[in-house]
Amino acid sequence: MITLPTDCLYQIFQHFKDDLKTLHSCLLSNRTCCELIIPILWSNPWKLIQKKKSTPEYRNSLKSLISTLLSCLPSESKQLLHDNRIQWTSHTIYLNYITYCRSLDFQGIWDMLDVVSAPHPLFPFSNAKIHIKNLVGQEICKMIILQSTKITQMIISEMSYSFFNLFQNLSLNVSQSLSHLNEFEYEINENSNILTFYNISNVCKNISNFTIYLRTTPNESFNDLIKSQNSIKFLDIHFKYDPSSKFINSLLLHANTLTHLYVSCNGETTFSKIFSVYHTFSNLKFLRCHAYGDFNSFDGEIVNLSLQNLEILELDGLSLFSYDIIAQIIQGTQGKLERIYINYRMYDSNLIINQTILRSCPNLKVLTTFVTKNTLDIILEILTSCRNLEGIALYSDTGEINSILNHLSLHPLKNLYNLKFNIIDYSRWNFSTKNWELFLKSLEKEELVKKLNISLIYNKKIDIYLHHKIDLFETYKQIDIYINNIIDLFETYYLKGVIASYFIEDENDVIYEYDDWQRLLI
Repeated sequence: MITLPTDCLYQIFQHFKDDLKTLHSCLLSNRTCCELIIPILWSNPWKLIQKKKSTPEYRNSLKSLISTLLSCLPSESKQLLHDNRIQWTSHTIYLNYITYCRSLDFQGIWDMLDVVSAPHPLFPFSNAKIHIKNLVGQEICKMIILQSTKITQMIISEMSYSFFNLFQNLSLNVSQSLSHLNEFEYEINENSNILTFYNISNVCKNISNFTIYLRTTPNESFNDLIKSQNSIKFLDIHFKYDPSSKFINSLLLHANTLTHLYVSCNGETTFSKIFSVYHTFSNLKFLRCHAYGDFNSFDGEIVNLSLQNLEILELDGLSLFSYDIIAQIIQGTQGKLERIYINYRMYDSNLIINQTILRSCPNLKVLTTFVTKNTLDIILEILTSCRNLEGIALYSDTGEINSILNHLSLHPLKNLYNLKFNIIDYSRWNFSTKNWELFLKSLEKEELVKKLNISLIYNKKIDIYLHHKIDLFETYKQIDIYINNIIDLFETYYLKGVIASYFIEDENDVIYEYDDWQRLLI
């Protein structure tokens, strides 16, 4: 029997870190596997809560988890709970699992207590349930802070504010676990001003990844926490509230260390505060902007959006910037841009953007955009010029799709392995399986790097007020015939090994779980 070295086994198990069932099965095989897997499972035990299931098996798993956590508590914490008449079935702990914990998820702990509290004897006093939850939760959190060798992630939400208050009574120093914190997620709302971060600011200087849900003005101590970090690289911020310039300035102190920036908001003033001041974002590689609400494209004074190191640009929701500014961003990347997702509807007016892509993105690997009759020719030029394309996701009418398929038949892309079409005019179905067949035959002759994954999204709900002259029954019948024919064709080429997978679905039935290439507007 061949025995793999432990470091190889550890690397294998790391690939299954999100597959709890597989890890648990391997854990029971022998002592070596057990010793390797337990640190992986306990690095973030709150993953189990994140599944948010309501099955009896799920509840039993949470009960087992909380029983283990309570059995790990130090004697003084156990006595405190006992004095408050909180009882549980304790069991012998052979390992100090808490030392392996790397995530201090206040929200996850609250959810765990919330799920098991009602039917569980741990919480026998309904009138005091919140008080008992807070007491148990604080003792668990305090144990993790004091016993974990390294905490790298912290998550705070409104429901778990009471747990966070324990920091005011803990004496922290740089030798403790929180000095390793690098991921911080925080939901800021009306009640958040009760929290103070000064104690953490003195210990945590290397938080590089912030996720912030902003629903009100953050207090001064949180601003100071932002300012005190050595190098913030990932910033994911959701504005439900127009932020103060003071808060934005705290964030933008780190503009030149950011590599990833995701901004979601419902007002153009937020974007003006971030992008209309002189900040170079000189190391930014990923920029995603999402807008919702009712406002015009932001076309304020942009001092510098050259973004010379940008590799991924995502623009979704409503139109955030004018087309000229988007073109400026693309042009300023100087050929480094590899992935473009333009997920809001831009029709004839986006010609300037497509022309800029053609001129400025020779290394493009992924393109998501809209295609119309007026922009078809420039899109075909992009497909001819950008030979490294791996993923194409296009909103288009069937007529343009036919032209694109014919073009790809004559000029196949050997690196292409993801192709997606979303049909935007459902009243005009002039598809022919011949276009698809010619395209697939051309792929059969080529030595592709990977097999092709195809997605075709359509919509059978036709607006009778816009298309009152068409025969709906006949149109629906033709759609069904086409879909059945195309499924048969795709299955044929799937069996031949040309297609790796195919997905054909009515848009109204699709559950959108975007992968890395096909982010299309719902």
